[in-house]
Amino acid sequence: MSGGRRAPKRKSGAKGSKIASKQPSLSQQKPLSTAAADLDLQLLSDEDEDNEEYDVEKVLDHRKNSRGVFEYLIKWLGYDEEHNTWEGQQNLNCKEKVDEYWQRSNGAKRGEISISEMSSPSLCKHRASSSSSSSSMNNGVHSLPKIKKEQLKKALSEWERNVNKICTIAKEAPLSIVNEVDDELPPFDFRYITSYKPTGAAVDIVLNVPTLSCSCETGQCGKSDDCCPQMNEGAVAYRQDGRLLTKHKGAIYECNSGCKCDPQRCFNRVVQRGRQMELRIFRTNRCGWGVRTVVPIPAHTFVTEYVGEILTTKEAGTRNRKKSKYLFDLDYDGEATYTVDAEKEGNIAHFINHSCDPNLVVRNVYVDCIDAKIPRLAFFTIRDVSAGDELAFDYRPSASHVQEQQVNDDSDDSDDGEDADVDDDQPQKCFCGAHNCRGRLIF
Repeated sequence: MSGGRRAPKRKSGAKGSKIASKQPSLSQQKPLSTAAADLDLQLLSDEDEDNEEYDVEKVLDHRKNSRGVFEYLIKWLGYDEEHNTWEGQQNLNCKEKVDEYWQRSNGAKRGEISISEMSSPSLCKHRASSSSSSSSMNNGVHSLPKIKKEQLKKALSEWERNVNKICTIAKEAPLSIVNEVDDELPPFDFRYITSYKPTGAAVDIVLNVPTLSCSCETGQCGKSDDCCPQMNEGAVAYRQDGRLLTKHKGAIYECNSGCKCDPQRCFNRVVQRGRQMELRIFRTNRCGWGVRTVVPIPAHTFVTEYVGEILTTKEAGTRNRKKSKYLFDLDYDGEATYTVDAEKEGNIAHFINHSCDPNLVVRNVYVDCIDAKIPRLAFFTIRDVSAGDELAFDYRPSASHVQEQQVNDDSDDSDDGEDADVDDDQPQKCFCGAHNCRGRLIF
């Protein structure tokens, strides 16, 4: 999140209360339909609301969003903690409170912060003009028109409808979208897809034409050397109920569109059937959008794939690799030839956050395409996941780091600080809250 945030809104029914203007941000936005951009976002016309000021009780936390803009978590005087909001520094006139926060932080680095314009202590003021538009700039931060809670709800509902249309076509379970934290709009520059999209120099790769298929009768898959796993020098990965065998290692080879077995009854067809668990995209307090499950998910169960644009790894190097959290090298078979980029086009996996103690693991899966350089990336649960739990995986720079990881691995994956790919000058703070949190994200 970035940009201005309104001061807290009094509970419904409170008379005479005024609401400071909202300025939704464009940070980490990844919507999925241009139709959503045409929503009727009504502007509040009262200019006095732009100048409404509220007392700051305390600065609680800070962060730098994906656009490199610093924000502070504000506790408002006279308001409950449920009204705490993240504020861009351009909205704050509370140098005294900010200084107190940094003193409490025991010398934590301020980073690239400038608070030279802060003069009136203990006050927060929205400085954006009522004439701000989606293309205007306020101190280098993108601005959007102010919207009421009803308009935000309408935007999210439109986003949800459009996503579910795509999921229905792909025969995937429905998903829901909620934001009960702030005024972040749907990501209007994100396109929802459910399978790989070759692009650039990789545009001609073939993904859906099988080159090796089995002749097993339905119910007999996995029992002979002529079934897909065995023909690819692998082993059957699934139990009869479709869950992973806990001791299975290496790549997973499923039966494909050229096999004679019944696609609806063969137990060796799991990832190709798509996401069958009902999930929810939701707004987190500290990590942008996240994903939680609506239903309980047993251990070793397939959840979803990681999809996006497929491009050559050389092309991926031109897409600001160090700053992107969405590039996934397909290097299961050695040095990567291709990379998946889910920043602008992808599915629900785009919104899954990192955890140093994840409940998901990535496995390499082959279905129609058995080119070792182009595996499908599938998330499976490591342990039982309760309804309402957030889903998370350990962010890695490539698939090779997880190719041999077992889904029942519960070892402490603590970091010793020796990762060569991490820029120690600008580490990204980790907010996963896990007992074994490394304190920083590793890409």
